[in-house]
Amino acid sequence: MESTLRFWYNLCYELKLAPEDFIDAREDKEKLEELRKSILDWLSKKVEQGYDKRTLIAQLQTLQKWLEVQILPSYIEQAEYRGKYQTAELTLEARELLARKLIEKARKSKRNHRKDYALTIRSIIFLYYTGSRAESLTNFAIEGEIKIEWDQFVKAYGETEFVIIKTEEKGKKGSKFTWRKLVPKSWAHLIPQRNLTEDELSKIRRILRETLNEMLNEHPELFNKDTVKYIRDLSKVLHLWRHTFARDALRAFKWNRYLVAKLGGWVKDSNLQIYGDFDLISLIQEASKEHQIIFAREEVKKEIEQFLNEVEAF
Repeated sequence: MESTLRFWYNLCYELKLAPEDFIDAREDKEKLEELRKSILDWLSKKVEQGYDKRTLIAQLQTLQKWLEVQILPSYIEQAEYRGKYQTAELTLEARELLARKLIEKARKSKRNHRKDYALTIRSIIFLYYTGSRAESLTNFAIEGEIKIEWDQFVKAYGETEFVIIKTEEKGKKGSKFTWRKLVPKSWAHLIPQRNLTEDELSKIRRILRETLNEMLNEHPELFNKDTVKYIRDLSKVLHLWRHTFARDALRAFKWNRYLVAKLGGWVKDSNLQIYGDFDLISLIQEASKEHQIIFAREEVKKEIEQFLNEVEAF
């Protein structure tokens, strides 16, 4: 209690605030937002000065619990767990290059192999938008469509109409969970239209492994250290899309962990700390930017559509 009071006193002194400002913020949304902004600025400066961000956040969490006021924005939390390859993801630029390389390789291959490349592209689009484990490709079902008019949702996806995908995915100790995921309708015709076999999954893994390793050699600037290790050391080229979805969705929804957990199919929103927890500075810098959940931009999407149509024409 004494240390919390001392921390509160110092915080008030540095921010030139009165203790009553924290109490008033409980009932006044405008004052709460002003308080949060001041605290974010203070946090940023403290971290730049070399203070330990985890300690500062822990002190603020204790204070807000004691005062019963949410003075930290929901997207800034102290991590309970940091995944070993937490920042592994494929950026928009890497995704677009990957799609183009797969199309290029397919057109140079024998006709009977082109369908493998086409299925690979369809599968990674599916995994990106659903945030699912690879096994979901073998058991998913298309259940129907839904129209969503929630502004934040429309802004994140860039559209209002979605296809509902039901999947079954493993949990802890072998348990199975049924999830319903959403794929934007404008992309739904580009995902697989049937369940895949284990043999097809193996081919897709091989194609992705080869192509991503080529990209690592040719364009190392597109990959961070965790992504390189995830591809080369673990060879988890399908699970990587789960990471990618989580990080894109967290950015787009301003770190609304509960919503992203539901979209991706996680039992607990704390699981996102494995896939997508961001350090403090990144949170502050990224929170003001606009992000979208989109596999590729329109130009690349048209190239994908053209290629898939070519394959299906044979």
